[in-house]
Amino acid sequence: MYCTISPSSDRKYILMKYNGAINAEMALKPIIEGHTLGNHLNIQRYLIDVTNASNAEAVLDSCQFAYRKMQPVNEIDKSAVVAVVAKPYDHADGVHGTTFITSDLNVALFCDIDVALQHLLNT
Repeated sequence: MYCTISPSSDRKYILMKYNGAINAEMALKPIIEGHTLGNHLNIQRYLIDVTNASNAEAVLDSCQFAYRKMQPVNEIDKSAVVAVVAKPYDHADGVHGTTFITSDLNVALFCDIDVALQHLLNT
């Protein structure tokens, strides 16, 4: 698994693009890095693209991780707006979005990147 993290060209959001097999614990470090970058650049919107990633763990494990590990992470901006883009009709990749949603973050899950960006920029 690898993840690229960068601000959008207009600096309105941080893009985190995951590739390869991933689980919730592996996803946490790039999330922290993305939020740290967002804080440094005064950006509170995040686009997480998991269309090229595959889920490597059980749904229950992802949900337990969200409740136990993501809640106490101070580097994650709880007031941020997050859009997760997953492959259409691929429920395994949607688990990543569910993980973030169940962690009490302001997250919406999408299958279309244009719709995700529209939501992200208008929220």
